[in-house]
Amino acid sequence: MNKVDKEEESLRDDLKKLFQLLKSEKPQGSGNNDEIEKSTLMALMLYLDLQKNEPEFFDYVKDKLNSNTPINEKTFIDILLKPEISFQNLQTEKMASYFKIFDTEKKGSFSCEDFMKLYRESPEYKNMEPSQRSDVEKQIQESFDIMKKDSRNEITPIEFYNIINFNQ
Repeated sequence: MNKVDKEEESLRDDLKKLFQLLKSEKPQGSGNNDEIEKSTLMALMLYLDLQKNEPEFFDYVKDKLNSNTPINEKTFIDILLKPEISFQNLQTEKMASYFKIFDTEKKGSFSCEDFMKLYRESPEYKNMEPSQRSDVEKQIQESFDIMKKDSRNEITPIEFYNIINFNQ
């Protein structure tokens, strides 16, 4: 067994112990004793400030879990040890070239206005009725408002990467 495998095995053992500890805190007679509730895992993540320190991972876990489904040990370990991220998009040169399409001013980010300048030149946009254009522009602006991480009104390469990965 190589060093990486040993470290993964050690981490897996630690996660099993953590799951057992969380399970033992469950009130007696409250459902299956081999499971924990989503709220238990979310409370742990909030306690560890993951919503601030690792917001993408926090959102991934929150979105991954069905709020009505208890978590068994295997699911708990898989979510924390093997998050489902598309590694296909880790080809940084390819991602950088996609980002550069929108970053026409070469400022390291792009705004909704930058995106709209390009989109307004597309055949799809040009074939729309004026009322459709207005609706689409409003939806795009709302999407940018949700995607941006701060008040800069710009999408950075990291945010762009996360958008591409989480929408696959």
